[in-house]
Amino acid sequence: MSATTSKLLRPHAPGETSDAAIFLYRRSFSAIANLSLLPSLFISGFAVVFFELLFPRLFETRYQNDTSSQILEFTLYLFGGLTAGFIVATIGLAKVATYAHVLVEAEVKNEEINQVEIERRARPYFGLAYKTMLRTVWYTLSIAFLSVIPLIVSGLLVGITGEGNVIPGILGILSIFFIPVGIIWSLTRLNIGLGAISVALNENKSPKEAIERAKYLFGSKSKPAPKANPAASAIGSTFLIYLLLRVGYSSAMAAIGIQDWVRNAMPSPYLKVIADIVLGILPEFLAIWLVTPFVAIAAALFYYQRRICVEGLDISILYEKLPSSRR
Repeated sequence: MSATTSKLLRPHAPGETSDAAIFLYRRSFSAIANLSLLPSLFISGFAVVFFELLFPRLFETRYQNDTSSQILEFTLYLFGGLTAGFIVATIGLAKVATYAHVLVEAEVKNEEINQVEIERRARPYFGLAYKTMLRTVWYTLSIAFLSVIPLIVSGLLVGITGEGNVIPGILGILSIFFIPVGIIWSLTRLNIGLGAISVALNENKSPKEAIERAKYLFGSKSKPAPKANPAASAIGSTFLIYLLLRVGYSSAMAAIGIQDWVRNAMPSPYLKVIADIVLGILPEFLAIWLVTPFVAIAAALFYYQRRICVEGLDISILYEKLPSSRR
């Protein structure tokens, strides 16, 4: 058995899974980056919808003197935009998850695999990955979405009953408590959401079954309790990478003046708008393209670690799957 594979098939000390994910990501960077390019464009579509199309409209209204209509308009824009963005982004996330699954599975079995083979093996997994991703996104973020309801109801009641009613004020105060709790609660579900994808792909379970199984492997009541999930940590690192890219990119664009040059080179107003959107979202795309494959690889590796730690497993079974010449 190779040194790399033996590291994957034993319980890891803190940080070892991250090291293994970094090693595999660096070694397979060319293949995984090429495969993740188009999916990252889909994921970036969410950023386009939110930052370029949705966010500016959240603070514009056609109903200057109608609070209830303003709240309703805000809600429709926010949830409509987020829903459309999530559906598009989930296509890309599911694709990257299948590539990472195939790559890690090959590594565990100590198989050499190239880009063409990764793409071929990943194709049958996409449907299950997409359905599971949709369900896990809802599972992870639903509490955060629901926590906004008191604020929305408060705004609607102000418009309907007038400012003399105390109920909207009470709901507004409650929303100050509910929204942070909803966000924190959603973050506590992140481990399970990330794990459910690997469970579904490795064990061929339905989205609902995968989430229940992930609760057993990755939940807070799991024994032994899961330590830091490298995939979740990588998601946090994404924001730091994004900030560095955004600051550096904005400074460079201002110094070089390339945005004005590109805009002036466009022959039509529509192309100028498209050029502005593309140039404006480039840092988000680069952060997504560079980090998402690593998050998926780390999540896939962490699945094996949890099965080994929680179930004592399957090191022998995984070992038996290796060719005898590579044991």
